[in-house]
Amino acid sequence: MTLRSNQRVRFLGLLRENWPNLVPKYKKLYGNLENPPSWYVTAINKKTFQLCKEFRIPDYIEPPVFKRPLQKNFEVANLLLLIAYFKEKRTGNPYGAWAYHKAAQNIEKLQEDIRIYHKNDNLIAIPGVGKSLASVIAEFLDTGECKKLERLKSKW
Repeated sequence: MTLRSNQRVRFLGLLRENWPNLVPKYKKLYGNLENPPSWYVTAINKKTFQLCKEFRIPDYIEPPVFKRPLQKNFEVANLLLLIAYFKEKRTGNPYGAWAYHKAAQNIEKLQEDIRIYHKNDNLIAIPGVGKSLASVIAEFLDTGECKKLERLKSKW
């Protein structure tokens, strides 16, 4: 949970009113930061994934399937967001997957099919897509699979 400016004031106020014994623990955990330490976020995420697995609860809900213009762009953007999701959950660092978020956003904004960029070997012309992301996207467009995503999923 992020506690920015007024969020911190409101949240700590609610704690004081309802669970005063938790206030010192949250202050110690957060200090003057907006986010708890990454080791804590990682531990919480790991526990959440374990509980999901134990109780057979999906740890990710796929977006609804319906026909969209530029469907393949949506599929690629969703793939990148899934990679970002699992990277963030594993590391506890929301900024570590920022490139995936930014590339997904730019791919969804494209006015032409991403397969045209791939066919012309020009995926890196898409803002936010470098060589590494281009190879992930190319693999997905060629095979319909993504080894990077499968590796990240298997680490939990």
